[in-house]
Amino acid sequence: MFFLIYIVFASTVNLTVDPMGYYFLTTHKFFNEFKPLSHGSRVQKSLLLKNGDFDAIIAGTSRAQVGIDPDHPKLSEYKTFNLSLISSNIFEINKVLQFTQKHQDIKLLIWGMDLFAFNANVFTQRDFNLSLFADENNIYRIYSGYLMSFKTLKNSFKTVKLNFLGNSISSYTRADGFRFISPETRIQPRQTFRRTMKADFLGNENTYSGFAYDDLRVSLIRETLEQYSKNGARIILFISPIHAWQLELIHQVGLFEHYKQMKRDLLKMVSRFNAEHKSSSQISLWDFGTYHPITTEKIPPEDDPKTQMNWFWESSHFKKELGDKILDLILEPADVYQKRPDFGVLLTQQNIENELAELDRKKLKYRKEYPEEVREISQLINETIKR
Repeated sequence: MFFLIYIVFASTVNLTVDPMGYYFLTTHKFFNEFKPLSHGSRVQKSLLLKNGDFDAIIAGTSRAQVGIDPDHPKLSEYKTFNLSLISSNIFEINKVLQFTQKHQDIKLLIWGMDLFAFNANVFTQRDFNLSLFADENNIYRIYSGYLMSFKTLKNSFKTVKLNFLGNSISSYTRADGFRFISPETRIQPRQTFRRTMKADFLGNENTYSGFAYDDLRVSLIRETLEQYSKNGARIILFISPIHAWQLELIHQVGLFEHYKQMKRDLLKMVSRFNAEHKSSSQISLWDFGTYHPITTEKIPPEDDPKTQMNWFWESSHFKKELGDKILDLILEPADVYQKRPDFGVLLTQQNIENELAELDRKKLKYRKEYPEEVREISQLINETIKR
């Protein structure tokens, strides 16, 4: 009898509060309006995609997840879902987009590209196999485990407490998949830069420490774009902006030529696609991965706990404010593309080699003008990688 009472009680509470944002059936201010414990898992996003109604998708890694806002004014004509996933890669994103096409009629696809997503040694993350992306029959196990779980029950009470207190919530995943981080969030940027580089890149085999560039992943992108284009979707690809620290790290660990090759390979694929599909909507490829006053933004010293950066949370995750600038540009009509923007460039066969040569030139200029930053990154590498 006690077990039956617990099942009824836990299921009712967990369904109502929904701490991980699996349903978003009902939300109430000071109760469960925000889901601070939800981090946009593959399980969550597969459920929202299967049960939701969307016609525009933002795909990519966690850079797009926290930086590209579906609620941007230029996306107002669409019902947009941010499908981007933490630590994802081209192989996994390709499968997720196939799942999306099965359940949604997509009219716009925006896809952010990151170098580590082309790692030949990485396929799917641990929670992928628990989600509907891997097997739609998982839905029964997910729902039963979620509703009756004591862990979920504890998270429900914690969610209610955090919502009631209000001021303790600095980040949460919205029903449209966007990972919102409050602009009021205060961090020490240089410490965060250093910690992120060491843990997420230098010490992570899924990113740089075990990186092997796989140009075949471009073929996977092509397969997905074929399917979406066939259904009339507008497709926009962009290379994510990263801070100059990240570009310098890529250089010092010997991956800069791979970074340039990724851009060449993506443009080659896009150009061939457009040449073969002249009657359909053309794919555009934007490049924001370069040196610019935005990406060379000064990092406050460690003894400055107050100054916050305008454009970056750390070296690889850009803020919503920069994501808004990206959307402002890439969602403009095609004729506006002819103007060279202040930040970002539309890559073409005519300008690609000049842009890559400019990237090399600006890299040398940065290294000359910021020797202390270059040395600090070198020190981080020596501290992290065993020689």
